[in-house]
Order: sequence, then C-alpha cells, then structure tokens
Amino acid sequence: MGYGGLRHAVLGRDRVGYRRRVDRPAVALVGPGRWGRHILRDLVALGAETTVVDHAGRRREAALAAGAAAVVDSVDALPERVTGAVVATPTTTHAEVVEQLLERPLAVFCEKPLTDDTASAT
Repeated sequence: MGYGGLRHAVLGRDRVGYRRRVDRPAVALVGPGRWGRHILRDLVALGAETTVVDHAGRRREAALAAGAAAVVDSVDALPERVTGAVVATPTTTHAEVVEQLLERPLAVFCEKPLTDDTASAT
C-alpha cells in the first residue's frame, strides 16, 4: 500500500466523494531504523494504528515515543487486525521479510530494491 492509498483509507470517500473519517487502519512497520523512523512518523501522522516489528529490540522505546501503538519482536507476533505492512529493513533482508508477510493476508509495501541479488529475486 502506498502512502496515497493509506491516506484514502484513513479519510475514506462516500459515494458522492465527500471525505469522511473511517476506522483507523492497522499497519505494521518492519524495520524502525534509519529510514523506518521517518515512515513511522508519516504513518502516525496519517492516523494509522502502527505496530512496529523490531527484531533486535534496540528501537522499542524510540518507536513507542514516536507514536507506535505497540512494538513486537517478530512478524509472527503481529496482531490479526493488521491489514497492511511496510518493509523498511536493510536491503539484504527485504525478500525474506516480504515472504514472511505474504504468508498472511496483508497488503505489503517494500522499500526498494526488493532484493540485492538475482537468486533471491526469482
């Protein structure tokens, strides 16, 4: 899900095109590090209920202070209400994380590139 799609999910539109507030989307952010902290800021600003996946546990406090609803240590620990995910981990882990997320019924947005080698791209 791109940021524009999230914006419309938060604001919604009725049949006539008027904006209306809908339930907050529940989104996961995998990778709250150098780039992910900016994405977390934007997701929170858009009104998304954001659960952060912090495998190492080093950014838990910073994520909560920035507005994350919760911080978990693995994709498997994500709440069932999460319907979308943003992957902002180091490039070498993108493909692995995306594969884990696609085992669930989620819309997944991955920062580029998807992978750093052709073997894992196939």
